[in-house]
Amino acid sequence: PAPQAAADYARDDGQGILLWADRVERRRVDWLWEGRIPLGKLTTFAGIGGLGKTFVLLDIAARLSRGLPWPSGGTAPRGKTLFLSGEDDPEDTLAPRLYEMGADLTQIAFLRMEVLDRFTLADLKTLDKALEQSGGGVALVVLDPPASFLGVVDEHKNAEVRSLLTPLKSWCQRNRLSAVMNSHLNKQSAKVEATARVMGSVAWVNAVRAANLFSRDPEDRERIFFVPM
Repeated sequence: PAPQAAADYARDDGQGILLWADRVERRRVDWLWEGRIPLGKLTTFAGIGGLGKTFVLLDIAARLSRGLPWPSGGTAPRGKTLFLSGEDDPEDTLAPRLYEMGADLTQIAFLRMEVLDRFTLADLKTLDKALEQSGGGVALVVLDPPASFLGVVDEHKNAEVRSLLTPLKSWCQRNRLSAVMNSHLNKQSAKVEATARVMGSVAWVNAVRAANLFSRDPEDRERIFFVPM
């Protein structure tokens, strides 16, 4: 059968399928972490391996779990985190690190391995079920890295990646939570814009509301920058 037209899903409220600009309720962007992670939207973290991106994401989850202060000022709202990792195991890496960070472990959940093995970014029904079984209060979803959850989608094809990110972005907005995707950089050695260094499609940067770069300080190799792109 032919796919159902998008217009068929719109509400019949006498206004047709158009939303006129004068009817739009204007509002400021809300933030989970001011200037870093917007609420209800997608965020990308990017950097080469070994700079501590996952460590920072665990630290964020720990702060949310207890409503602790952010390093840059202000306080994290208390909330739960759904941490989906395609690289590190909960048993020997993620949960032990969270424990050492002083996280409230009752506020942070992972997908069971048999579910995670089949999960893709298109699987919003599984995300809905995860929110339902969490009992509510999820503030953050971590996808580390998102390339682990693409299914048959080609990471380097912009249109294919956007076909996953657009519904995911709407899902975040509906549920008023933040999703952070932890990506890698390519091996480009020439001097290019930072956004061009993110591995795969430009959608990882252009289709999100905020993108943050992890980079080693060339003048102090022990120092890591965590800066907006």
